[in-house]
Amino acid sequence: MAAPVRGSGEEAYRDSPKNAATAKDLVEQYCALPHREQNQTGKSTIVFIHGAFDSSASWDIVTPHLPKASDYHILLPDLPSHGIASALKPFSITIAAHLISELIARRAHNGVAKLVGLSLGADVTLRVASDFPDVVDKNGVFVSGASTPIPCGEKNAASQYLPHAAWLSQRIEWLVPRPLIRSLMDGVDLPRQNLSNCPLELNKQIFAPEDSKWPSRWPAKTLIVAAGKRGLLPTDDNADTARRLAEIGREANEHTLAVVHYGMRHPWSRQASELFAEAVGVWFSEGRILEGFVPL
Repeated sequence: MAAPVRGSGEEAYRDSPKNAATAKDLVEQYCALPHREQNQTGKSTIVFIHGAFDSSASWDIVTPHLPKASDYHILLPDLPSHGIASALKPFSITIAAHLISELIARRAHNGVAKLVGLSLGADVTLRVASDFPDVVDKNGVFVSGASTPIPCGEKNAASQYLPHAAWLSQRIEWLVPRPLIRSLMDGVDLPRQNLSNCPLELNKQIFAPEDSKWPSRWPAKTLIVAAGKRGLLPTDDNADTARRLAEIGREANEHTLAVVHYGMRHPWSRQASELFAEAVGVWFSEGRILEGFVPL
């Protein structure tokens, strides 16, 4: 049974199968992820999936702004090796997708949920939608900042240096004053990361070519967002990746759509949290996009 580990207007749970003695046991048995839960009386469930080296707490500035928020039961899991799931190791998109599908089956209303994913969370979301379609609401997937699969092979040997580059970038970013980052990124409020939560080994697991691939076509109607603002810092998303993902999604649902917003940067949930929430809510309730989002 799920045991609550935190309260104050919401509940947090760590679900454990019987006889699971170690974190490895939890992963192998695909127990439900440690997660937080809001508004259990909501009519339908939304699962919000955070990005790399982040936690479910990043959604706390988004979920209160959802249109008709009281209609939604919200699940906020932490990915393996992140947040309150930091003991679940190793991280992989494959394992994360399986764990989230199990969480939905256990705790979502009727065992089905709408999905929202940002950055690494977008990659995990699309893997859930393609590999576990039975737990995904057919009218409810919203992703932003999905990545291009990392190539394997000797011809792409540079990919082996990507985890090291990311590890170094995290430490350089930590040194930059927050007001300067906000100024350079149009108000994006990026908190300083705890660098102990960003070890090289986790970077290697996240940027693993063998775990990175295009998803198979999936049946849920999906909005795929690319943030298009670049400027001095290259914090825009790859629009071609969004187009390719939409092409795959439309093989199973003709209403899947890719869009770009040229005023938003990659972590736009921290740049315009109210806009992010409104975009999610309007897509789920009406199947349309807001002004400012341009079809690709």
